[in-house]
Amino acid sequence: MSFWMQEILENLYRLLSLLAKVPFARRLIISNKYEYDYTVLAPLAMTSVPPSIIPYLPKLPKEDELPDQKWVTLVICVISLLNQKEKSSNLINESVANEHEINSLESIYEQIKAAQETADITNAVLQLKSVLKLEEFDDMGVVSLKTNDDIQMESNLSHVEDRFDKIDQEIKFWLSQIPQEKPANFLQADELTKLDEIEKFDKELSGHLLEITRFLGRNLIDNQQDLREQLETTTPNLTLKDYENLINPLTIKPETVKSFQRDQVFAYMQVAGPNPVMLQQIKKIDSKLPITNEQYQNVVSQDSLVAALQEGRLYLADYSLLDDLVNGNFGAKPKYMYAPVALFAVPPDKYQDKNLLPIAIRCQQTPEDENTIFTPLDGDNWMTAKTVLQMADSNYHELISHLAQTHLFIEPFVLATNRCFQDNHAVRFLLKPHLQGTILINYGAHKLLLAPEGPIDALLGGTIGSNCQLAIKKAKSHLANFNDVAFSKTLEKRGVNNSQQLPIYPYRDDGQRIWDAIHQWVYPCCVTLGRGKIEFRVSQEG
Repeated sequence: MSFWMQEILENLYRLLSLLAKVPFARRLIISNKYEYDYTVLAPLAMTSVPPSIIPYLPKLPKEDELPDQKWVTLVICVISLLNQKEKSSNLINESVANEHEINSLESIYEQIKAAQETADITNAVLQLKSVLKLEEFDDMGVVSLKTNDDIQMESNLSHVEDRFDKIDQEIKFWLSQIPQEKPANFLQADELTKLDEIEKFDKELSGHLLEITRFLGRNLIDNQQDLREQLETTTPNLTLKDYENLINPLTIKPETVKSFQRDQVFAYMQVAGPNPVMLQQIKKIDSKLPITNEQYQNVVSQDSLVAALQEGRLYLADYSLLDDLVNGNFGAKPKYMYAPVALFAVPPDKYQDKNLLPIAIRCQQTPEDENTIFTPLDGDNWMTAKTVLQMADSNYHELISHLAQTHLFIEPFVLATNRCFQDNHAVRFLLKPHLQGTILINYGAHKLLLAPEGPIDALLGGTIGSNCQLAIKKAKSHLANFNDVAFSKTLEKRGVNNSQQLPIYPYRDDGQRIWDAIHQWVYPCCVTLGRGKIEFRVSQEG
C-alpha cells in the first residue's frame, strides 16, 4: 500500500497548503475553475473505491465542493491507520505493541467522523499526533534514524523532504502569479456564501495536518526500509515445505501442493492453469522442437507421431516472445530468462485417460545441438526443464496475458467511453460497471508494480525496461487486431476449438459459456433510460 499512500500524502499536502492560503483557494471557487484534476490528484480517486477494497477511506466531496478539513483529516487518519496495520503485518515482533496504537487510531477515526465543530477535529488531531509520537522528532522535523550509518535510508528521507519542499515552492510561485482579488462588493450572493465557507478553514488545524502529513511521508520510507531489511536477511534456501506452510491458514488447500511435480498436473496447467492460452495445434513437427517418432513413442507407447499429427492431437506451447527480454538482476544476483518451447499430446482413442500429456521441452529457441530436447525419461533434468517452462509461463502471463492483453488493452476503451458518450448514453450505461476501477488499478501498477526496484523488477526474469517494452508492444498488437482477439476467434486461430481433438480444456469450455451468455444478453439488449427507450445492438461477431 505504501506506493499510493505516499502519492496521496503529497497531494494532500499540496491541497492543504492551497486551502490554507485563503485568497488562492477562494479564487478557485469564485472563478468556478476548481475541479478534481486526476493528472495531479489521481490517487485521491481511491476514495471512490468501494469500502470493501480499501476500508475507512471517505468518498470525495461533490464535484462543485472543495474538500473540507474534516474530509482531509479523515484521509490522513486512515493513512496513519493503514500504515500502522501494514507495519504490524510485516514486523511480527512488533505486532503486540502496534495493536494498542491501531486501537487508538481507530478510536480517533471515529472521533473525527462524529466531530461537529472544528475544535472537536483539532482535539482529535492532537491525539493523533500523540499516538504517532511526533514529539520523538526534532524541531527540524527530521526523523531520528534507527541506524545512524544507514546512508541509503538517509538519502531516501532527504528525497521525501525535497518533494515536500518542492510543493511549498510551487505554491509560493502560484500565489505570486495570482492577480488582484475581485472586490467583495462585486460578488454575487452565492459567491459570498462560498467565500464565507472557505474562510472557515482553520489555519491552526491546517498547520497540524501539514506536520502530520510530512511525518507520515517520512515514516513510510522508514517502514519500507524495515521491510527491505527483513527480505534481505531472510534465508534464501527455502524448501518446498516452507512454501507449503504459506497456505496453512487455508481451510481447503489446493491439491497441487502435493501433486505439482507430476507430469499430468504440469500438462493440466496448460489447459486450466493461470495462463491457459499458449497451446497451438500443429500439423507438422516444428523445427524448434524436432523430436523423432522413437522419442514420441517412448512417452506414448501405443501411438505414433504421424497418427497424432494427422488426427490433430499435437499442441505446441511456444514462449518465443520472451526472447526479447534482457536478463535482469535482483540486488547483486543475476536472473536468467528463458524462452522455451514444449510439445503436448492428447492420447489416442485406445487410452481411457484423455488428459494432455507432456512430450518434450526445449529450454531455448535456437535449434542448436547443445540446446538439448528433454523428455519425461530424463529424470531430474526433466524436472528442471518443467521448472524452466513454468517460470517462463508465469512471466508470459504477467507481462502479456495479464498486463498487456487485459489491463493495457482495455484502458483506451475506458477513456473513449467517458470522453465520447454522455452520461445517459446506452453504451456508457452498459459498459460502466465493467470499466470501474480499471484506471485506478493501472495507475497503481504503473506507480508500484512496474516501478524500478518494484515487485515486477524483483520477481520477473527480465529487466524492468525490457519487461515494459514487451508489454507495450503486445498491447499495441492486440489493439491493432481488435476483431481477431475475440474469445472464439482466438480459440479457432490456435486450433483448440475442437473438443473431439482436445477433449479436456476447462478454459475453453467455461470461457465459451461466459462468452455466449454475454452475447445473448447484449445483442437483444434494450435499456430504459429516463423517459425514453434506447435500443442498441452489437454486431453478430460479438
